[in-house]
Amino acid sequence: MSLLPVPVRRFAAWCAVLLLAAALGWVGIRLCGELRTAVTPVLLALLGTALLGPLYRWLLRMKLNASLAAALTCVAVVAVVGGAVYIVVAALVDTGDEIVASLREAAKAVARHFGAAGTGLDDLAGNARELLGKFGGTAVSNVISGVSVVGESVAIAVLALLLVFFFLRDSHRALRSL
Repeated sequence: MSLLPVPVRRFAAWCAVLLLAAALGWVGIRLCGELRTAVTPVLLALLGTALLGPLYRWLLRMKLNASLAAALTCVAVVAVVGGAVYIVVAALVDTGDEIVASLREAAKAVARHFGAAGTGLDDLAGNARELLGKFGGTAVSNVISGVSVVGESVAIAVLALLLVFFFLRDSHRALRSL
């Protein structure tokens, strides 16, 4: 004879199942966080494949080879993303003087507000040698860190693009094997 009634045991079993599922989800999220350099391109490629599927299928209906259709789809993505980056960079370059002028005005306004003398951009430029001596190591470290982030981002983008190509071209094989 059991100490607990059947509904209570059933409820306890479901609680154990929910705790196990939550623990499994937590471990999965932690693993994805640790392996984000490998997980991010795969997730981007899956999203890209889902979004680019209609274009790829249209190219297949136009009697193109599967590899050529996937390659043209990837070239279209590179062209669209490259065009967007070009537009943003061109806009920043065109408004660069205005940005610098507004930064100088902001620095002057902050100096006026706080009453700090000698904190303008011109004074900082004059003391650049002293600042470089003080903060040179930190600046170099930050530049290296920035280059590392840019390199990692480029690697993730290239890997995601390659995965999109293969996901588009071989998705029917993957579905068949599943």
